[in-house]
Amino acid sequence: MGRFNIRVNCISPGSIDGTGLMRRERNAADPATRQRQDLAKIRNIPLGRTAQPCEVAHLALFLASPLARHIHGAVITVDGGESLGFQ
Repeated sequence: MGRFNIRVNCISPGSIDGTGLMRRERNAADPATRQRQDLAKIRNIPLGRTAQPCEVAHLALFLASPLARHIHGAVITVDGGESLGFQ
């Protein structure tokens, strides 16, 4: 699509705080189990927390802006380093 001046990029989010999936996971367990699950999940994220929805939205806005006019064909991961596999 580049020849038509259409940029195509992909945002690949990791664990996002407050999403429906995260709420379902949290509601499914008793408080003690939920806390252990939260700590286990965060332990796998080098930045030490899940992302906020606005952090993904800010990336989307940046990619749609003129500031990103030469970014094309990129896959940008927003997961605090979780996909790097550190534990």
